[in-house]
Amino acid sequence: MAAAGDLARRVAVAAVGVPFGIWVIALGGWPLGLVLGAVAVGSAHEFFGLARARGAAPFAGPGMLAAGLLAATPLLYSGSAERLLLPIWSGVVLLFLGVAGAAVFLRGVEGRPFEAITSTLTGVVYTGGTLSFAGLLRGLAGGEPLAGAALLIFPLLVTWIGDTFAYFGGRAWGRHKLAPKVSPKKTVEGALAGLAGSAAAGGLFAGFALQRWEPAVSVGAAILIAVVLGAVGQIGDLAESVLKREAGVKDSGTLLPGHGGLLDRFDAIFFTVPVAYGLFRLWGLG
Repeated sequence: MAAAGDLARRVAVAAVGVPFGIWVIALGGWPLGLVLGAVAVGSAHEFFGLARARGAAPFAGPGMLAAGLLAATPLLYSGSAERLLLPIWSGVVLLFLGVAGAAVFLRGVEGRPFEAITSTLTGVVYTGGTLSFAGLLRGLAGGEPLAGAALLIFPLLVTWIGDTFAYFGGRAWGRHKLAPKVSPKKTVEGALAGLAGSAAAGGLFAGFALQRWEPAVSVGAAILIAVVLGAVGQIGDLAESVLKREAGVKDSGTLLPGHGGLLDRFDAIFFTVPVAYGLFRLWGLG
């Protein structure tokens, strides 16, 4: 009964979140920027909570602010998002210098400055840094807003469809543990089902949407990209499981019923969105 109740809560959250997400992505601009910024801030807050559970003392306030700005800036900027790459990551370097200076002068040796610096910067890049590629990915289609929206929806779709296939495939056929020391419930069979789901979702979405604009992404290329993203997403999921296991918690938060926290829901997305941007650029978009 507990598993059924958990599944019902997951479906209820998805029933609200998915239409809202598609609507905001279609709008783009500042509405999407604000949503991405909020997700980054909340995710960074949860990450810093995990870090504190391990005894670190990150600069949480500046870190959350930096994460939100990184994620939102490409959507709030009126010019070409591509031109923001250098200033965005220059900002990360400046953040490092500021955090390092604060750790030295405010924490001292007894305040474990090394852990303060590394946990703060890791949290910022892991959440806001990765989500900054969402705006860059949406901008690859130039002046065609619906094409840009489709490019951003693609990694979200193949990741979450793959996750759904992995969940049900693992429950139905799972026999061999995938990474028992990290996530005991994940199985090889579930992972393969997830890759199959990602491939199917990518191919269908390409035929429905990605071939409507130039340069078109072929169904074959979309399936290949989707499989790569499916595998990368599973790595992202396991990476967050490692963080939670080290921190000694089951979920990163309680914001999303049935899902846990924002990190629990977006862990794979943090990995797949930047990789999708790189793969579509290699394909010739942008």
